[in-house]
Amino acid sequence: MPQGPAAPTRTPARRTRAKAPKRTASTDPVAFLGSASSPDSFPPPALPEISFVGRSNVGKSSLLNRLAGRRGLARVSRAPGRTRMVNFFRIGDTHRFVDLPGYGYARVPRAVRATWEGVILAYLTGRECLVLSLLLVDPRRDPLASDRQAFDLLKSSGRPVAVVATKADRLKRGQAVRRIRMLEEAYGEGGEVPVIACSIRPPARNPVKGARAGIPRVRQLIAAKVREWR
Repeated sequence: MPQGPAAPTRTPARRTRAKAPKRTASTDPVAFLGSASSPDSFPPPALPEISFVGRSNVGKSSLLNRLAGRRGLARVSRAPGRTRMVNFFRIGDTHRFVDLPGYGYARVPRAVRATWEGVILAYLTGRECLVLSLLLVDPRRDPLASDRQAFDLLKSSGRPVAVVATKADRLKRGQAVRRIRMLEEAYGEGGEVPVIACSIRPPARNPVKGARAGIPRVRQLIAAKVREWR
Protein backbone atom coordinates (compact mmCIF):
# COMPACT_ATOMS: atom_id res chain seq x y z
CA MET A 1 0.00 0.00 0.00
CA PRO A 2 1.29 3.50 -0.75
CA GLN A 3 2.48 5.37 2.34
CA GLY A 4 1.64 8.96 3.10
CA PRO A 5 4.25 11.66 3.48
CA ALA A 6 6.56 11.28 6.49
CA ALA A 7 5.69 13.41 9.47
CA PRO A 8 8.04 16.38 9.82
CA THR A 9 10.67 15.93 12.50
CA ARG A 10 10.57 18.42 15.31
CA THR A 11 13.79 20.13 16.31
CA PRO A 12 13.92 20.56 20.07
CA ALA A 13 13.74 24.19 21.03
CA ARG A 14 16.96 25.61 22.33
CA ARG A 15 16.91 27.11 25.75
CA THR A 16 18.21 30.62 25.83
CA ARG A 17 19.73 31.97 28.98
CA ALA A 18 18.41 35.27 30.14
CA LYS A 19 21.12 37.89 29.95
CA ALA A 20 22.21 39.30 33.26
CA PRO A 21 21.38 42.96 33.66
CA LYS A 22 24.27 45.20 32.77
CA ARG A 23 26.07 46.58 35.78
CA THR A 24 26.09 50.30 36.23
CA ALA A 25 27.60 52.56 38.85
CA SER A 26 24.25 52.61 40.66
CA THR A 27 23.65 48.83 40.68
CA ASP A 28 27.16 47.35 40.94
CA PRO A 29 28.13 46.76 44.59
CA VAL A 30 31.77 47.48 43.66
CA ALA A 31 32.08 50.58 41.52
CA PHE A 32 34.00 53.75 40.79
CA LEU A 33 32.13 56.64 42.40
CA GLY A 34 34.03 59.62 41.05
CA SER A 35 37.09 61.84 41.29
CA ALA A 36 37.65 64.93 43.38
CA SER A 37 40.14 67.71 42.73
CA SER A 38 39.31 69.63 45.92
CA PRO A 39 37.80 68.89 49.34
CA ASP A 40 34.57 70.56 48.24
CA SER A 41 33.98 67.74 45.76
CA PHE A 42 34.55 64.86 48.19
CA PRO A 43 31.43 62.68 48.55
CA PRO A 44 29.47 62.88 51.81
CA PRO A 45 31.22 60.97 54.63
CA ALA A 46 28.48 58.35 54.86
CA LEU A 47 30.74 55.27 54.90
CA PRO A 48 34.12 54.46 56.43
CA GLU A 49 37.01 54.93 54.02
CA ILE A 50 40.38 53.25 53.53
CA SER A 51 43.00 55.35 51.76
CA PHE A 52 45.86 54.10 49.58
CA VAL A 53 49.01 56.22 49.94
CA GLY A 54 52.37 55.77 48.26
CA ARG A 55 54.80 56.66 45.54
CA SER A 56 53.56 56.82 41.96
CA ASN A 57 55.09 53.49 40.93
CA VAL A 58 54.47 51.39 44.03
CA GLY A 59 51.31 49.62 42.81
CA LYS A 60 48.43 51.36 44.58
CA SER A 61 45.87 50.71 41.85
CA SER A 62 46.91 47.05 41.50
CA LEU A 63 46.54 46.42 45.22
CA LEU A 64 43.20 48.24 45.32
CA ASN A 65 41.88 46.07 42.48
CA ARG A 66 43.06 42.89 44.19
CA LEU A 67 41.50 43.78 47.52
CA ALA A 68 38.24 44.75 45.81
CA GLY A 69 38.22 41.54 43.78
CA ARG A 70 37.59 43.48 40.60
CA ARG A 71 40.21 43.67 37.86
CA GLY A 72 40.31 47.07 36.21
CA LEU A 73 38.35 48.88 38.92
CA ALA A 74 41.20 51.35 39.41
CA ARG A 75 43.11 52.07 36.22
CA VAL A 76 46.63 50.66 36.21
CA SER A 77 49.10 52.58 34.08
CA ARG A 78 52.69 51.74 33.16
CA ALA A 79 53.46 55.44 33.27
CA PRO A 80 53.66 56.61 36.90
CA GLY A 81 51.94 59.79 37.97
CA ARG A 82 48.65 59.21 36.13
CA THR A 83 46.44 59.39 39.23
CA ARG A 84 45.91 63.14 39.44
CA MET A 85 42.81 63.37 41.61
CA VAL A 86 41.37 61.68 44.67
CA ASN A 87 39.43 58.69 43.35
CA PHE A 88 36.59 57.13 45.37
CA PHE A 89 35.34 53.54 44.98
CA ARG A 90 32.32 51.93 46.60
CA ILE A 91 32.99 48.49 48.09
CA GLY A 92 29.54 47.10 48.68
CA ASP A 93 27.39 49.01 51.15
CA THR A 94 29.98 48.83 53.92
CA HIS A 95 32.96 51.03 53.01
CA ARG A 96 34.94 52.86 50.32
CA PHE A 97 38.45 52.70 48.93
CA VAL A 98 40.19 55.99 48.19
CA ASP A 99 43.12 56.13 45.77
CA LEU A 100 45.25 59.21 46.41
CA PRO A 101 47.67 60.77 43.89
CA GLY A 102 51.11 59.22 44.13
CA TYR A 103 54.03 61.28 45.32
CA GLY A 104 57.67 61.34 44.30
CA TYR A 105 57.17 61.61 40.53
CA ALA A 106 59.60 64.20 39.24
CA ARG A 107 58.02 64.77 35.81
CA VAL A 108 54.88 66.28 37.29
CA PRO A 109 55.08 70.10 37.16
CA ARG A 110 55.80 71.73 40.51
CA ALA A 111 52.53 73.67 40.52
CA VAL A 112 50.56 70.46 39.93
CA ARG A 113 52.44 68.70 42.71
CA ALA A 114 51.63 71.56 45.07
CA THR A 115 47.92 71.22 44.25
CA TRP A 116 48.03 67.46 44.83
CA GLU A 117 49.78 67.89 48.14
CA GLY A 118 47.15 70.35 49.32
CA VAL A 119 44.28 68.01 48.44
CA ILE A 120 46.04 64.98 49.95
CA LEU A 121 46.78 66.88 53.16
CA ALA A 122 43.18 68.07 53.42
CA TYR A 123 41.90 64.54 52.96
CA LEU A 124 44.28 62.78 55.34
CA THR A 125 43.96 65.30 58.16
CA GLY A 126 40.33 66.36 57.86
CA ARG A 127 38.30 63.44 56.51
CA GLU A 128 36.16 62.32 59.44
CA CYS A 129 35.26 58.91 57.98
CA LEU A 130 38.88 57.88 57.25
CA VAL A 131 39.37 54.74 59.37
CA LEU A 132 42.63 53.36 57.93
CA SER A 133 45.46 54.52 55.68
CA LEU A 134 47.57 51.96 53.85
CA LEU A 135 51.07 53.27 53.17
CA LEU A 136 52.50 51.26 50.30
CA VAL A 137 56.28 50.88 50.10
CA ASP A 138 58.70 48.90 47.93
CA PRO A 139 60.64 46.47 50.14
CA ARG A 140 63.43 46.20 47.57
CA ARG A 141 64.53 49.72 48.50
CA ASP A 142 65.70 51.23 51.76
CA PRO A 143 63.12 53.54 53.37
CA LEU A 144 62.96 56.72 51.31
CA ALA A 145 62.70 60.22 52.71
CA SER A 146 59.39 60.77 50.91
CA ASP A 147 57.95 57.55 52.39
CA ARG A 148 59.08 58.60 55.85
CA GLN A 149 57.47 62.01 55.42
CA ALA A 150 54.22 60.38 54.35
CA PHE A 151 54.37 58.03 57.34
CA ASP A 152 54.98 60.90 59.77
CA LEU A 153 52.03 62.79 58.29
CA LEU A 154 49.76 59.78 58.66
CA LYS A 155 50.84 59.23 62.24
CA SER A 156 50.39 62.89 63.15
CA SER A 157 46.80 62.79 61.88
CA GLY A 158 45.92 60.38 64.68
CA ARG A 159 44.31 57.88 62.29
CA PRO A 160 45.24 54.18 62.09
CA VAL A 161 47.93 53.34 59.56
CA ALA A 162 49.45 50.14 58.21
CA VAL A 163 52.52 49.73 56.02
CA VAL A 164 52.13 47.34 53.07
CA ALA A 165 55.21 46.06 51.22
CA THR A 166 53.60 45.55 47.83
CA LYS A 167 56.39 43.84 45.87
CA ALA A 168 57.66 41.33 48.41
CA ASP A 169 57.15 38.50 45.93
CA ARG A 170 59.96 39.91 43.77
CA LEU A 171 62.49 39.08 46.49
CA LYS A 172 64.00 35.72 47.34
CA ARG A 173 62.65 34.17 50.53
CA GLY A 174 65.59 34.90 52.76
CA GLN A 175 65.99 38.36 51.32
CA ALA A 176 62.29 39.10 51.85
CA VAL A 177 62.54 38.20 55.55
CA ARG A 178 65.45 40.58 56.04
CA ARG A 179 63.81 43.43 54.15
CA ILE A 180 60.49 43.12 55.99
CA ARG A 181 62.38 43.13 59.30
CA MET A 182 64.09 46.33 58.17
CA LEU A 183 60.71 47.92 57.39
CA GLU A 184 59.38 46.85 60.79
CA GLU A 185 62.30 48.62 62.43
CA ALA A 186 61.69 51.74 60.33
CA TYR A 187 57.90 51.95 60.60
CA GLY A 188 56.58 49.38 63.08
CA GLU A 189 56.99 51.50 66.21
CA GLY A 190 57.46 48.49 68.45
CA GLY A 191 54.59 46.53 66.91
CA GLU A 192 52.06 49.35 67.07
CA VAL A 193 51.95 49.76 63.28
CA PRO A 194 51.33 46.59 61.21
CA VAL A 195 53.93 45.97 58.49
CA ILE A 196 52.53 43.49 55.98
CA ALA A 197 54.42 41.76 53.17
CA CYS A 198 52.06 41.56 50.23
CA SER A 199 51.76 40.54 46.61
CA ILE A 200 49.08 41.03 43.99
CA ARG A 201 49.99 37.75 42.30
CA PRO A 202 47.86 34.64 42.93
CA PRO A 203 49.14 32.48 45.82
CA ALA A 204 50.16 29.62 43.51
CA ARG A 205 52.55 31.92 41.64
CA ASN A 206 53.97 33.55 44.76
CA PRO A 207 57.18 32.00 46.13
CA VAL A 208 57.29 34.11 49.32
CA LYS A 209 55.16 32.54 52.04
CA GLY A 210 54.62 35.76 53.99
CA ALA A 211 53.54 37.62 50.87
CA ARG A 212 50.96 34.92 50.08
CA ALA A 213 49.23 35.71 53.35
CA GLY A 214 49.40 39.46 52.77
CA ILE A 215 46.09 40.01 50.99
CA PRO A 216 44.04 38.11 53.62
CA ARG A 217 45.82 40.02 56.42
CA VAL A 218 45.07 43.38 54.83
CA ARG A 219 41.43 42.38 54.28
CA GLN A 220 41.10 41.33 57.93
CA LEU A 221 42.57 44.63 59.06
CA ILE A 222 40.16 46.58 56.84
CA ALA A 223 37.19 44.58 58.11
CA ALA A 224 38.17 45.25 61.73
CA LYS A 225 38.46 49.01 61.18
CA VAL A 226 35.13 49.12 59.34
CA ARG A 227 33.42 47.31 62.26
CA GLU A 228 34.96 49.73 64.75
CA TRP A 229 33.59 52.71 62.80
CA ARG A 230 30.09 51.32 62.96
